[in-house]
Amino acid sequence: MLRKILILLLLIPIVGFSESSEKPITIGLIHFSAPLSNDMDFSPSLKHLQKVFAPRKVIAKVYSSADLENAVKEGKIDFFYASSGFFYRMLRFGARDIATVVTNEKPEPNFGTAGAFITRRDRTDIKTLEDMRGKTFAANYESAFHGYRIGIAELVKHPSFTVKF
Repeated sequence: MLRKILILLLLIPIVGFSESSEKPITIGLIHFSAPLSNDMDFSPSLKHLQKVFAPRKVIAKVYSSADLENAVKEGKIDFFYASSGFFYRMLRFGARDIATVVTNEKPEPNFGTAGAFITRRDRTDIKTLEDMRGKTFAANYESAFHGYRIGIAELVKHPSFTVKF
């Protein structure tokens, strides 16, 4: 009888740390602006992961670019879903790629999104990069890969441009 009680007492810590009580798997999702957000429904993937890892809990949270970057740096998430540019910036914090998103709308991942300099129709004075000299432009947010960083990189590469931040 004493032996059975000792075995039972030894099993309590093991049962207490079973799969169902493990720390949840956390996934950080970068906030995509429309129209990308319309095409980036993570729900089916999340449901699949929840089924595969059950009974372990799988949770996902949408972050701004800056907040997701902090969560990656601080090790607060297990996985993240973001642009390739964001991933590249996170390499120095130990990120590594495990999958590439392919959708019905964008079946070739190397040709999914792009950036562009756009001007109002009535600004007929701006037709080339050179015409942009001394002008101010706006972007969605400074950590956006296509919507900001690629455009800035093109301006910086231009031999006669000085870019002020």
